Amino acid sequence: MDIETNLQQPQSKTDALAIRDYVGRNPERMAELMGYFLGPDQKMAQKAAWAFMHIADANLDLVRPYTADLVYVLGKEVHVAVHRNGARILAELDIPEELMGIAADHCFRLLMDPKVTVAVRVHAMTILWQICKKEPDLAPELKLVLEDQLPHGSAGFKNRGQKILKAIQKMERERD
Repeated sequence: MDIETNLQQPQSKTDALAIRDYVGRNPERMAELMGYFLGPDQKMAQKAAWAFMHIADANLDLVRPYTADLVYVLGKEVHVAVHRNGARILAELDIPEELMGIAADHCFRLLMDPKVTVAVRVHAMTILWQICKKEPDLAPELKLVLEDQLPHGSAGFKNRGQKILKAIQKMERERD
């Protein structure tokens, strides 16, 4: 299989799963796919992001080496699928301490931007909550942003936001 040729085909779940299976545990193929994920061609990046997400769903350990790339892509102007799939994967990963600051900056920016899709914003708040568990001093800022954003959010946004706010309140009670 040629990854580039496959990514140039009309988007289909069958093709995304075929790429996932082809890439498997092969580091060269994984690097090639990530090159398209991070590349300038938005259509290729969109399709590569979907395949990469399926790889993460099958085995999260295979995408861990690309954590820094996933954090980096949150700060770029890219196709919404790249942000959505990248943030979805990052929400499941343990972000290293040296990347927490930049990840938090990107996620706060995405969370507060009303033009960003609900899915990306929900994944961003999840990533921020994961960071807050390790860096509790960030929790008051997340709490303020969520309290500001919740009245304007969709049902899914409100649901996740309320769960995180309850968890922050519990964290605050335990710290007192």
